[in-house]
Amino acid sequence: MNAELPLFGIQGIVERNNKIYVGLGYYNRIQMYDLTGNYLGYKKTNNYSKDFDFTIDDNGNPKVVVNYYKEELNKMLKNVLKSTCIGDSCINYTIERRVPLRMVCYGHDNKKVVIQQSFFKTLWSGPVHPWLVGVCGVIIFCLTNFSRIWQVFRQAGDKRSKFKMLLQETLK
Repeated sequence: MNAELPLFGIQGIVERNNKIYVGLGYYNRIQMYDLTGNYLGYKKTNNYSKDFDFTIDDNGNPKVVVNYYKEELNKMLKNVLKSTCIGDSCINYTIERRVPLRMVCYGHDNKKVVIQQSFFKTLWSGPVHPWLVGVCGVIIFCLTNFSRIWQVFRQAGDKRSKFKMLLQETLK
């Protein structure tokens, strides 16, 4: 599967050979983009969802080093992912907005969007995905048990006893 995955658990960004390489620790891969932000493909890593540092050689192959202390370093750096300085010019890649995700390249007094993902792709990223599945589960439960819920909550009594009765009815 060569599909673009949500940008979550970003380990770093390397710009080399007119491509942008974004390391994703959660998904065990490095995704490649062109300089306008179009997805090109990915390279698999063997980091087993651990934080890592990486470099890219002249052939576009990644060299990955697992780093167990990178999480503390990321907290200190906040949202700045990569800074590159050549002479007097500096380029910073930053996450400007998380939902929907927008990664921005700041440099030379201008602002340029490098990579932007849709709202739905952002919803499927790491920490949001379990919440979304949970909400879908509650909705499915309510739809399949609508008549039972309606019967229980029409009866007299306090809410606590109604929830207890509903739980007993559904677990029969």
